Amino acid sequence: MNAIGNNYTDRRTVTGNLGAKRLCGVRLLLTALTMFGLLHVMSKETYAQDAYAAVWRPGNGAQWWRSGMSVDEFKAQDKTYFAQGLRLVTVAIKNGKYAAVWRPGSGAQWWRSGMSVDEFKAQDKTYFAQGLRIVTLEIEDGKYSAVWRPGSGAQWWRSGMCSDDFKTEDKVYFSQGLRLVDLDLHSNPRAIYRLPFDEGSGWKLTNGNWDDPTPGHGGSPNGLQAYAFDFVYDSNNDGKGESGQHVRAARDGTVYTLLESESKNSYGSEDLCKDGVGNYLVIKHEDGTFGTYWHLSQNGVLVNVGDKVKRGDVIAISGNTGTSSTPIFISTSELAGT
Repeated sequence: MNAIGNNYTDRRTVTGNLGAKRLCGVRLLLTALTMFGLLHVMSKETYAQDAYAAVWRPGNGAQWWRSGMSVDEFKAQDKTYFAQGLRLVTVAIKNGKYAAVWRPGSGAQWWRSGMSVDEFKAQDKTYFAQGLRIVTLEIEDGKYSAVWRPGSGAQWWRSGMCSDDFKTEDKVYFSQGLRLVDLDLHSNPRAIYRLPFDEGSGWKLTNGNWDDPTPGHGGSPNGLQAYAFDFVYDSNNDGKGESGQHVRAARDGTVYTLLESESKNSYGSEDLCKDGVGNYLVIKHEDGTFGTYWHLSQNGVLVNVGDKVKRGDVIAISGNTGTSSTPIFISTSELAGT
């Protein structure tokens, strides 16, 4: 696993020859490393000729970079530089051509390319257990390339995010004391969250979260249900929800707690909790946030505490328990303690 955090403090774009500038990373955008030098460079495919984006920070000592290498040329160059006491600090790949930066270093270094995401996960897990940490990661056409060097401590990594999801994850990780060390841009990002129900017509959003134009949950980011969404399955368009629909995990996580024994509904009562709060399921996500699913059917939770669930798994059956006005379920996501 490895890390994403957020502090967009210094970003510059440089086109043309990079010359002898100090480099220590390659990609389009990066932030907040504790070492100084270029943090990232990336050649964009949208230009007729390669255009480079880069970030420099104060640094000292030697530095080498080369681009346009085939994989065999890259292997040969890396072998030569390794013998001379140089170590990779970043790698970029475009159309099968390698660009890399080397700086003086010592100790072991491992790199692998052309991995599927599952192969990459397995390799990283093995290397992590051996005391190695990712120093750079590159993705091209769904294939992963990475460099590992000796390290210690925690590491988080995540791929396939769209811009908004990346910003959200980065903000959470930043607040937890984590900082970016590598960033790659690639096509076909996948959102972290998916809609928590089966595909097809019939589903309607009846209440959005706090910042929707007509908020259904208080209009404040600090409200109890500030990040709640009310979904109703109304295939007949008669304004009445229909129970018994699949509820799917909006995101990967671990089942944290649940309740599925209630059968009654307290909507309209002066005491909204007189017949219970309704059945619910709480899933803890990897970044410390929680997803909660409310108003589920009696005995309608299909997972157990401690189970690992994947994004899109069927986890429950919708119902009408608690204080819902019609068969419905509410999906929320929030930080612990909010």
